[in-house]
Amino acid sequence: MERVKIPLRTVLRMTAIPENKALPETATARQARRVALIVAVAFFMQLLDSTIISTSLPQMGESFGVPAVAMSIGITVYMLTMAVFVPLSGWLADRFGARNIFLVTRKYRGI
Repeated sequence: MERVKIPLRTVLRMTAIPENKALPETATARQARRVALIVAVAFFMQLLDSTIISTSLPQMGESFGVPAVAMSIGITVYMLTMAVFVPLSGWLADRFGARNIFLVTRKYRGI
């Protein structure tokens, strides 16, 4: 049996995607990007909230006339509140749908 040699240039031309043609973007890929963007924004908002609490504690302590260390109760209360509402939001998402609960929380968060 004789081996046929095919030039490498021909093989590459047959398997390569032309540079001027982009692959069609599927609806699933667009939806996955959209979901990733929404989750990233939600995580950013959570991080922003905790940063605001942390940086405002010295000013809050000064206005209340107590040391800033005594205001650490603010962070503790914030963390306890999050510990209560995160599982609750998970249960609500299972019951009413994650998308609906997310939209409701974002709506009331902006008020």
